[in-house]
Parts: sequence; structure tokens; C-alpha cells
Amino acid sequence: MTNQQLYGLDYEIPQGKLVDFYKDDMREILIRLCPKLDLDEIEEAMNWAVAISYENGKRTFGHEVKVHNNNTNQVAEMDFLSLSNELLERKPIITTQGVLFKRHDSGSKNPFYNFIQYLLDKRDEAKKEMKKYPKGSEMFNKWNLKQLNYKVSCNALYGCAGNYASVFYNLYLCTAVTGQGRGCISASITMFEGLLSDNMKFANLTEVLQFIQNVANDQRREDMSRFNDWDVLDRNITVEECYLRIIGNCGWDGWVPSDRAVEVIWDTICNLDQRTINVLYYKNNLFAFCSNKRVLNLVLTILQKLEEPFLNPNKVPDEVHDELIMFKDLIYEYCYYRHIWIDKLERVYTMMRDVVLITDTDSCIVSLDGWYKFILQFTIGIPMKIKYTQAEIKQAAEKIELEMRKTDGVVEYDFYNEELVNSKRKEYPLIIIEEDNLRYSIVDIMSYVVSQLILDYMVLFSENYNTDTKGRDCLLIMKNEFLFKSLLLTTGAKNYSSLQLVQEGNIIPEDKQFDIKGMPIAKVGIPDSTSTALKNILEYDILRSSFVDQVDIFRKLTTLEKQIYQSIKNKKKEYHKPARIKAATSYKMPFRIQGIKASYAYNQIKSKEEPSIDLKERNSVLIIKVDINKKNVDKLIDEFPEYCSRMKELMKTPEYNGKIEAIAIPEDMEIPSWIIPMIDYTTIIHDNLRNFPCDEIGMSKNESKDITHTNILKL
Repeated sequence: MTNQQLYGLDYEIPQGKLVDFYKDDMREILIRLCPKLDLDEIEEAMNWAVAISYENGKRTFGHEVKVHNNNTNQVAEMDFLSLSNELLERKPIITTQGVLFKRHDSGSKNPFYNFIQYLLDKRDEAKKEMKKYPKGSEMFNKWNLKQLNYKVSCNALYGCAGNYASVFYNLYLCTAVTGQGRGCISASITMFEGLLSDNMKFANLTEVLQFIQNVANDQRREDMSRFNDWDVLDRNITVEECYLRIIGNCGWDGWVPSDRAVEVIWDTICNLDQRTINVLYYKNNLFAFCSNKRVLNLVLTILQKLEEPFLNPNKVPDEVHDELIMFKDLIYEYCYYRHIWIDKLERVYTMMRDVVLITDTDSCIVSLDGWYKFILQFTIGIPMKIKYTQAEIKQAAEKIELEMRKTDGVVEYDFYNEELVNSKRKEYPLIIIEEDNLRYSIVDIMSYVVSQLILDYMVLFSENYNTDTKGRDCLLIMKNEFLFKSLLLTTGAKNYSSLQLVQEGNIIPEDKQFDIKGMPIAKVGIPDSTSTALKNILEYDILRSSFVDQVDIFRKLTTLEKQIYQSIKNKKKEYHKPARIKAATSYKMPFRIQGIKASYAYNQIKSKEEPSIDLKERNSVLIIKVDINKKNVDKLIDEFPEYCSRMKELMKTPEYNGKIEAIAIPEDMEIPSWIIPMIDYTTIIHDNLRNFPCDEIGMSKNESKDITHTNILKL
């Protein structure tokens, strides 16, 4: 620390690399903002600001910090400034959770890391072998299972680090892994959102000035200034255009620039050189940049020169290699913002995303629909080898019409007469034939660019956290894997369905394209007939359809509902839940087990002639949901008086407390007639159909108990 008299007062001026870095940036910003000030005045102002901030920080956050080494169980105490200077000097690996590690080139052995790397290498070998075979084939499934096994084993090591009973347990390690994963994927999301949709807004004046400063500094880097503006751009951007674009990007977290902030932004931009103004305008402004004639013509040239559809963004076709590399370099220089957003975690959790549809711990599904539609409008009337020929269009139309004819003779629900009837499915006229080859190629041009830029961004991420080491490749690798035609998203985490068209350059067979992740309609417990019917509606009426007909889907779900009702009424078993139960003595509280409680109810209600369920042994039973209570039990008194009497006695016991909700019967037994009138049709129908994503397609569920009309849906 040094003491200086600033503005007539004595201040303690903190020293160190952190302060030097801050002052270096601020010096340039202030010179640009206040060109009439001399360097001494700027230096004095910066010292005063640093001193005030330091004193305010000590009063607000305290002064001391503790660093705990849980390997040696040592604790070091220091102030925040000393810690930051130490981190900048020694450059340990830093994580988003504040956990520090030795650098990889420190010479320390790390068997835990070596084991993880071994598993990852074996997984890569298995995936490489898997890709040699068609998706869905026996050999594909074999190697896919192997690579998944290696993945699970690798993930299990992380689980060991978080399990206090494991020899590998380390609370700091498992939190660091989790936090760093969140930081990595959050950084990726902000990069995608910024580049592809200009969705990274400024939250304060500091962010605006830092953004301008970063872009200005980038112009000094050789790899960021390879093109001349007059060779790329149609014209120079005016100060007014640049200013309006920057102001238009203010507003994150409700920030509205004050009059003074607006003045500062204007003055800063006015003092930029023309090159910086041009690049500043096009940063994260993809579509405006690609509207320049030379850039747009480069994209169209790539599409015209393609001999075959561009299917694998990880492998550049030879005939367009130079053009595609140039296009990527142009985006890198003019549009790509190569800086990490400091509040990336908070932004990702709270922002309304535009292009990143789904995120996981290690992946993103990004929509390139905007890019596809932007380029598609310029391809009309331009001959290309990858476009469909007239013969192919006619053949595709005939195929679709043939498929539509196959839908004759389906069962539907007649709402007027309230009954199931044989009918013909409604046919829609063929409006347009999508040119798949052109679509794949347009999408994969940007997929290639984004894949290359995200690799660079991961290197930048590693540099920011000091994990980069000379002679060692960055292990954070993100590559394009799937091309989807359509996605249906739900409010549930990791819960969606999709049509996968291409996987790493390989066209997926049509019968293998439909994929469901996490949605209940594909889980165990849903009857096969229900699951199949719901999957067909999801695939053909939603994902494969260019028009989602809510009325038609409503009719199909109602038809399925009535089929379930008729099936149950006719004593069929497919919609009742099978279960395996152990001996009652195996459970600490047996009447909390649905199978035990339902089996006991059956034994107490059945006649002497009907078989019993031996609760001293294992049993396979069929659980039938019923609605029996004191108000409705007399429905059986005329036809089944003995059963009715036994039900009343059972409901008097504390275990049933006035109601019976399930009765189990032996698995190989026909459903007794005395159960049929008491079956809870509504609950069973709801259990079968409630998990269909109605809300996501603009339909809502009805809580009505009336089973004479549809009781799950309403338009």
C-alpha cells in the first residue's frame, strides 16, 4: 500500500496486478472518453477511485479471507487484495465454486485424473467403432452399450467424490466439478445466444464500456484483423448507427441508461476509429453482417459448389473447403465476441433464451431455424446441384399422397352420438415439398462455423480458469452431433421428444428418427397399447406435421379414452397395473404397500370359491383401482349382497377408514364381475392419458369426473 494526498485528502492506494490490470483498461477508456485531460489528471482520478472502492469494500465485505487446504488441513489468512494478487501471480486452476487446484504442469501426480482419462479414451474408441454401423443395427447397439458403460463408470467416479463413505470423498472436489460444469455450459449458452440471436444485453454502463474496450483491444490482435473492411463490407457504419445499436442492446435486468450514461456512450463511440466502429456494429449482429453482398455471395457460392448435401459439419467437403474456411474466419473477426461474460451463471438462469432450446450438463440443442430461413430466401431461383429435381419433387408428392390414403378406415369418436365409429382420416393438401438436401446444407454451414467457434471459446474458457498448459490440448470439446427436424419441448427438465434426421454425417433411417427423452408416455408402467397410440400421435400429428391440428388430436385422444373405457368394461386386463409383491412379513409397514393392501382387501371381500392370495409368499398380482366408499357401496346390494356386506365390514377397519381404492387379484385370474361396477374408470383413464403433452400444443386438461364425455381434455 502507498499513501498519497488526493484532492486535499490522504488516501491509501492499494497495489498489485489486479489494480494494474484495472487501471490499464480504465486509462484507455478515459483517454477515449475525455481526450482533453492529460495523463497526470487521469492517473490521479484513477488512484482516487481505486482508493475509495478499496475502503468501501473493506467496510462492506470485511477485510480478511481464509484459504483452506483440505489435503494438508492448513488454513491461511489474508486480505482479499493479497489473495487476488496471489492468484494472478501463481495462476492456480480456479473453479466457479472458489476451489483451487495445482496446475497440470506442476509435476504433481494425479491418479484420479489418469483413471478418468483412461475411461474417456476407451469411450472414444467405442464410439468410433459404433459409428461404423447403421443406427439401430445389432452392432451399433453393441458398441453404443459399451460407450455408455464407460460413460457411467466415469460418472460414478464423480459420485464417489461426493459420497462421504467413499475413499475418494472430497467435498471440495465434487462441488468444484459441479460448479465448473455449470460454468462451462453457461459460457457456451451465452456465446450461442450472442452470436446467433444478439441476445446478450447490457446491464449497466460498466458492461457497455467494457464491451467497447474489448472490441477496440481485439483490433490490435493479428488473428482478429485479417480482413480489410473495403473487401468485405458494402459501406462504412456511421457513428449514429453504431450508437443506436449499442443503446438498443441496453436493458438487461431492467437497466435504463441515464442521460449521463447515454452521453458517455455517445462520446466514447465518437472517439473510435472507423475500423472499430464497423466491427463494434457487427459484433453479435450476424444477419446484418451476412446481408453484405460479398458475405452473402460467399454463402451462396458454397451452396452452388456443393456436389452433394453437406451432412457432417465436422467434415468439410473438399469442393467448398476454402470458401467455408473464409466464411468462418469472417464470422470470427466481425461477429464473434471472444470474451467471457462475468455473470454468465446468473444470466443463464434468468434470461429468456432465443436459440438455445435445451441444455444439459454437457450439451446444448441450438435452433438454427432463423439462419435457415434467412438464407433460404436468397436461394430461390438459383440452380444448385443439391436441390431436388422436378422428378424427385413429383416422386415425393406421390409418396405422401400414398401414405395419406393408407389412413382410411380408422376408429374415431362421434361426439354427437357419443360413440366410437369407423371413419376416414382427414386429408390435407400437399402445399410444399421441403428440399431436405438444401436445408441440411444451409444448416450445416452455420453448424460448422459454430462448432469451430465454440471450440475456440472453450480454449478461452480454459485460459480464464488457468487450466491451459503448453503441449496439452484443451479437453473441453464440443462438436455437432445431431440435426433435428423438429422438437417438442415440455416444462419438465430433460423431458422432450424430437425427430433426429442426421447423426454426425449419417442420415438416420426413417423408422429410427423418432426419439423421446424423459417423457412419461415412454416409461415403464404405461400399457403398451396406450404408449403406442400416444407415440403415434406425437410423432405423426405433431413432430412430422407442418400443421398441428388440435381438433384432430383432440378427437384421437378422445377415441383412445373411450377405447380404454370399453376395454375395462369388457373385463380386459391391459389397462390395469401388474405388480410383484413379497411376503407381507417382509415389510415393516405392509399396509403402506399398495399391493399388500389391495391383496388383503381382495381376500376379505372374495367368496369362498374364488382363489386366495397367499400373503406369506411372493405373488404376481393385478392391481385394479376402484372407488368404493360408504356412499356408493350399496350399488352392489341387489346383485352382489354378500360382497357388499363384506366391503362395508372392511371399510370399518382403521387401515381402510371408510374407503377402498384398490383391489388386487391373482395375475392369471379373470376380473370378477363384482369388481366391474366399482372400478375407478376416471382415475385409470387419467393415469393412461394425463402425461400426454397437451399444454405444450395449446390444449388444456379438464378435471371433470363425468365419464360420459371426454374427461381429460378441453379446447
